Amino acid sequence: MLRILSCSILLVMSLGCRPVPGPVAVDLGPIKQKVRGAFPGVPEIGISELVERLDLAEKPEVIDVRSAEEFAVSRIPGARSLPLEELTAQALLGLEIERERSIVFYCSVGYRSAKATKRLRAAGFEQAVNLAGSIFEWANAGHPLEGGNRVHPYDLDWGRYLREEFRAPISK
Repeated sequence: MLRILSCSILLVMSLGCRPVPGPVAVDLGPIKQKVRGAFPGVPEIGISELVERLDLAEKPEVIDVRSAEEFAVSRIPGARSLPLEELTAQALLGLEIERERSIVFYCSVGYRSAKATKRLRAAGFEQAVNLAGSIFEWANAGHPLEGGNRVHPYDLDWGRYLREEFRAPISK
């Protein structure tokens, strides 16, 4: 048993994440570093910058690339759903989003949205950026949510990165 626990701790540490003490950990720093490492050169913005940009007359288009089930639980106010599996340049153009438009992609912690940003920038959407920390960081910072006051935690492991009061139950 001790050997299994030691191996688990070593695996978590090798991924650059710290073991999660107790039921909840909200430090997304190691996760955000892993995303940056996996997607070097993919531009991103932080939560504070998005809040400022949402107050501008010409707001960015905010696209949630999580699953429809995750989106149904809650979302960043004004966000539109376009799951990563369905995300293509044609799908964005079908939503009447021009290539020159400022677009912010987000997911749970930023991995899927970094992938979306990379894909769409390669397709000519040069103003696309990834929201660092995504909806988990947004909720943990106490920003408003649309549709509900809790966030779909993706799964039990990732849910530990949401403050307990913002973590929706998982139906699985």
